Amino acid sequence: MRDTIFFGAGHLIKENKDLNAKFIVDNNPDLIGTHYEGLPIFSPETINQLSEKYFVIVCATSISDIKAQLSSMGYEWHKDAKVTESLAESEA
Repeated sequence: MRDTIFFGAGHLIKENKDLNAKFIVDNNPDLIGTHYEGLPIFSPETINQLSEKYFVIVCATSISDIKAQLSSMGYEWHKDAKVTESLAESEA
C-alpha cells in the first residue's frame, strides 16, 4: 500500500488530516524545510519517479500546473494522484 502525501501547503490540508499523509511537497522554496500542521514540507523532487511509493492529494488551486508537474515526474492522474474533494469542481 502506498503512502499518501499532500501537494501544496495550505489551509486545505486541515480539511484532509484524516487521510494521514506522511508529508507535504510544495514548490515554494520558502516553505521547504519547514512544517505545516505537524507535517514536514519537502521539494517535489523528493517524490520524482516514485509513483509506486506515494499517492498524491493536491491541496493547491494551481491544479493544471501541478498535474503537468506530476505527469513529468511519472505520476498518472487519478491512478497516482488526485485533487482534494473540496477542489474537485475546479478541476473540471
